[in-house]
Amino acid sequence: MDSTNPRPGRLHRRRPLPRLSTTCRHDRPEDIEDDDTTTGIETADLEVLTPGGEYIRLGDLLAEPEQFAGTSLESIERSLALEAEKQRVTDGICRPGELSDEIELVGHAKWLNNRFDELAAQRPSTTEIAAARAEAAKQARDERLRPLLELDSDTHDEVCKMANRLLSEDFEKVHEVRKQPLTLAIALAERVSRGVEPASALLRQAEAEADDPRNIQTIGNVRYMSTRQTKGRFSMQGRVAILFENTHPGIKQAGVLQDDTGSIRFAIWKKSEWDETRPTPDPTDVGGRTLIRSHRFPELAVGDLVRAENVIKGWYGDEATFETRRDSELTILERAADDSEDDTATSETAATHERRPRQRRRTGPKTTGTPVPKNPIAYWRGSERWVFPITDWTPDWWLAQENVETVEQDRSDVSMTIGRKVTPEQ
Repeated sequence: MDSTNPRPGRLHRRRPLPRLSTTCRHDRPEDIEDDDTTTGIETADLEVLTPGGEYIRLGDLLAEPEQFAGTSLESIERSLALEAEKQRVTDGICRPGELSDEIELVGHAKWLNNRFDELAAQRPSTTEIAAARAEAAKQARDERLRPLLELDSDTHDEVCKMANRLLSEDFEKVHEVRKQPLTLAIALAERVSRGVEPASALLRQAEAEADDPRNIQTIGNVRYMSTRQTKGRFSMQGRVAILFENTHPGIKQAGVLQDDTGSIRFAIWKKSEWDETRPTPDPTDVGGRTLIRSHRFPELAVGDLVRAENVIKGWYGDEATFETRRDSELTILERAADDSEDDTATSETAATHERRPRQRRRTGPKTTGTPVPKNPIAYWRGSERWVFPITDWTPDWWLAQENVETVEQDRSDVSMTIGRKVTPEQ
């Protein structure tokens, strides 16, 4: 049977052609021509359903129907519906000067248009609004000063002196009261007007200031201070006593602040530091940013006097702590004193005196006799060859034996030492 005419029904696998290292130009296959003879209608002849419910030829509806070539009929009808809705909304917007009787307003627009003249008559002028605001501000000021103005002259002077006393350095319950003298005087006047003695009013107001987280508090007040009105934030001041080893990747510094009233742990988080940036005005600088403001906390050292503002109160067991946030502020009021000059003066003074040798005290058992020398391996530097025994550390009683004779040993290329070897007894 001819191999070129296989049997019907049998599958024959052609042998693979040998792979050529180079391909000639005439060996390349010619471009395959698309011989698509499928018949159909043109895009302009499609009948589409308009939003009005009519079937219209697409060429009669659009000036350029070929823009929808290759698009399904459903997509064409959806696009036509979207364009009709956008045009309807656009036409319904009333532009300034275009409102006519042909356009009918509905809803709130109709209600406002019918009452435009009425609302314009009721609207006050700018002068009337400014006068009303000034009158409201005057009434609020008089109402605020009323408790202080109702006092007699002697009580008024006493209340003012107590307010200045709370702001002075004699008031030791807080480091700083962040209130105006008038605010403190009004608070004291309200207590006095309720029948409280001036001395008792001063003590109660001092306790209130010690519990106010907006003031610069002492460390002893933090534990018992309520921070509900400031959402957990408070301000305080203390001196750095301890700085812990940083064991957390998110913590910049941690340690302990203390003053005369107590101590408190703190933690400065790295995420509390931030940079405010904006894009560069250069359009060719893609992704470039310009630094506007940088918020960084200072590096604290042991002994620094630090003021912490807007920090978050926390708890470590039964002890109060604080942490930093993005709006927190740390200010070093006083750096730790540099002891380098004192150390230099002390060393110079000590050098003028006679130095006396100090005897080291050993805590171990006492030994008598000649100390044992170190093993030669302690002096090894990697280039020496040793022959046992070595006279440097061999006991004299062992070298004094009759069966020990002297041998030579080459430790290095430039030095020679004398050693001994042992001959066994016959």
